[in-house]
Amino acid sequence: MPRKNGSKNINNYHYKVSLYEDDEKTNLIESNYFTTQAEIKEKYGLNRSAIYFIVNPDSTRIKKYKEYHIEKLTPPIPIYKYERVLNTPSVITA
Repeated sequence: MPRKNGSKNINNYHYKVSLYEDDEKTNLIESNYFTTQAEIKEKYGLNRSAIYFIVNPDSTRIKKYKEYHIEKLTPPIPIYKYERVLNTPSVITA
């Protein structure tokens, strides 16, 4: 079944970003999941080409952002939205 016009692919996490304290990537500061590269740009202030070269590592291209590790998730991880359901007391009649 094809996708409908205007649908967005936001049902899955496609990227995992890990931010480390140092260049050797030993002390993890935070790790977050994102659906798009635009969300990564907004949170960390990286441009799209930097994100691309961090995802596809080439040591000669990226020297500035060594504390970032961006992993493209294959297959993507589904996003689950949990809703709290209030328990209603059951009434037992005799």
